[in-house]
Amino acid sequence: MLFLKFFPILATVLLCIVIVTCESIISLSCKEILLGISIALKNILMSVIPFVIFSSIYKAFSRIVTESIVFIFVILLTIIISNFLAVTFAGIVGYSFLASNTSDMLLQKISNDGCLKPAFILPMIKSLSNGEAFLASVLCVIFGKLGIRKKWYISINAFIIQVTNYVEKACVFFLRNLFFQLLPLFVAGFVMKLVYEKTFYDLMQFSGEFMIISCISITCYLFAIFGGTLLIDPLRNWKENIAGAIVPVMTAFCTMSSLAALPFTIRNIENGTRNKELCVASANATVTTHMIGDAIFIPLLAITILLTNGFVMPSYSSYMLFTIWFVLTKFSGAGVPGGTIIVMIPILENYLCFDETLGMVITMLYIVLDPLITACSVFANNIFILYLDKVFSLVKRYRTPH
Repeated sequence: MLFLKFFPILATVLLCIVIVTCESIISLSCKEILLGISIALKNILMSVIPFVIFSSIYKAFSRIVTESIVFIFVILLTIIISNFLAVTFAGIVGYSFLASNTSDMLLQKISNDGCLKPAFILPMIKSLSNGEAFLASVLCVIFGKLGIRKKWYISINAFIIQVTNYVEKACVFFLRNLFFQLLPLFVAGFVMKLVYEKTFYDLMQFSGEFMIISCISITCYLFAIFGGTLLIDPLRNWKENIAGAIVPVMTAFCTMSSLAALPFTIRNIENGTRNKELCVASANATVTTHMIGDAIFIPLLAITILLTNGFVMPSYSSYMLFTIWFVLTKFSGAGVPGGTIIVMIPILENYLCFDETLGMVITMLYIVLDPLITACSVFANNIFILYLDKVFSLVKRYRTPH
């Protein structure tokens, strides 16, 4: 079962290897058809993503109930702040170090005659924009919390809940059972384009420098936030905290899934926190929404790819908009290996000027790095719960009447 679950990832890697080694013997018409399929799948995905954002954000925020609204608000707010800080940190590293070190590694410009054109183009169906989907989900949540005791209100609210549930089930079915299974075809066409246009090998040249900078960055960030737990709670046994995180981190690395590591994370939390029930609830809430590995690696990958392809660095305001939408879109995790980068492609295209080819470059590199990224995210979540444990204690102390 585990093999079948991750078969699309394995098939994608093997197909990319075949394309890189055998590209010269594949006919031009087959290359164009394969690229056309990839672009068609990408356009379908772009049309579905707003509905993923709508249903996921509605589900996350509609969980706020009157009895526990303070604690739910604390969880959501801390997730947003933590993701925002991580993406901002990645931007600082990218603008400070990558921007100065990749200027001499620009990829060759490809003439129009050397470009691979798709055999056909499936037009993208215009639906809601990401912003409209987010606004619609927030308005629906607010409407559901009005609590009007009228028959018309109850009927409309029940209809909204029913429609949202159907949309969520349809989106999950599409992502897990359709799109994820077609991931090899989704990536293969764009890899073929890279190899055909002779940019694939140039792309590999910057991977070593990127890995050094990104690994140093994520290591420093993880040690910094772990050190913060010792400052806010000096009596905590840091050796037990690290030892308890080893099993979930190794599970995440081997399965490329933070969900698979969740039972071990919960066991670690139960052994090392004071507010066990709230911390376990937080672990379930953060498993796909608080991903520090994604928040650092994806922006660094994006900046490096832009610079290596000769693009101008995005302005600070563009990167800030990217940061905001990255944080919000994290609530719409696809729940499959490599799912984060799939739902982030529209954000990269809208705010960092990515095109189809660059989107597939970052998808391919993300899939290769997914075990490391997921392991970093799970370790960060085990640390993050320690902060929440302290916050919960402070909130309880403040709410307890003296």
